[in-house]
Amino acid sequence: MSNTDIVQGLRGLADELKPFTQEVTVGSRIWNGSAYVVAEPRKLNPYALAWWSALTSMADMIERQDAPLTRHQFEYLKKRLFGGMGSLCDFSLDIKQFGDAAAAANAKLDSKRSELYKLFKSS
Repeated sequence: MSNTDIVQGLRGLADELKPFTQEVTVGSRIWNGSAYVVAEPRKLNPYALAWWSALTSMADMIERQDAPLTRHQFEYLKKRLFGGMGSLCDFSLDIKQFGDAAAAANAKLDSKRSELYKLFKSS
């Protein structure tokens, strides 16, 4: 398992959460890749924001580290991400609040969590 693999896994998870970390008010415009378009109003999810922040911070710190993870770093990440109550495995987006977008994101989160877990399990 390389630091690069872990960073990619963490960033992939964060990318799925990012749309749920921003509040969109009535009349707001967002960039769709080619133009600003009127966006559907949406509240942010504070838990998605907290996990997005944690995942990007973890990825940033690992990316800047020139050495492999220490055993303590590895165990901390494993527990924080996959350790039961309060871990990332416990998190899912509320389908009642965010509808189909949450359902699709939850499926992608499950898949990406599984891929990242395989990296931690193999070490």
